[in-house]
Amino acid sequence: MFLALYANENNELLEHPGVSMLARTGTTWVEPEEEEMIPLPKGASLVTVPHCIPVGLDGDRLTYFEDDPSGRGQRAFAVAALLPQGFTRTLLPASVSSHSSGTLPLLGYAAVGFKNGQIYTAAVQTDEHRKWHPVYYNTARLPERISRLLGQYPDNRILQHLAHCSMDYSCFTAQNIFYRRWEGGIPTMAACNAECIGCISESDQGIES
Repeated sequence: MFLALYANENNELLEHPGVSMLARTGTTWVEPEEEEMIPLPKGASLVTVPHCIPVGLDGDRLTYFEDDPSGRGQRAFAVAALLPQGFTRTLLPASVSSHSSGTLPLLGYAAVGFKNGQIYTAAVQTDEHRKWHPVYYNTARLPERISRLLGQYPDNRILQHLAHCSMDYSCFTAQNIFYRRWEGGIPTMAACNAECIGCISESDQGIES
């Protein structure tokens, strides 16, 4: 059994000793199977899910808790993992929204749980993790590398855009262009069909990518 994890107002990450974790697939809450969970990968980040209350199973009974069960903090917040590149989430965190809008930031929240002194997440490894470890990105010399390449190609609009993606969005594939290694993303379309921030192309222009 994986225990439910939550955070409190003191920025402490805690497990609920009497409540097992739930996850979400689509609109359905599920109790993860053993094989669906892996130890939290290096480079992953644990974050609170804004305006969301933790839920879990107390025996066979569904339960949610707005207050910190440990008494160490006043409120309890749902917790999720942001996975490093090379891993794909398989289950979403289960929670109850406490906010009328119910809109979350554009982040890849993955379900998390606690077992035998270790944090687990619902994910599978789908690529070589080493190349996407955060330690290789946003380095102190990245601005210098960007300036050097832009100096060589001052009129290259693609490089100018990728510099923006690298510095403002910390996009790993954009940064790889300036590091001159591994896999790099190149914007080629005037518009795309993704409802996102439009980091490599404009959106909502009626053009299919």
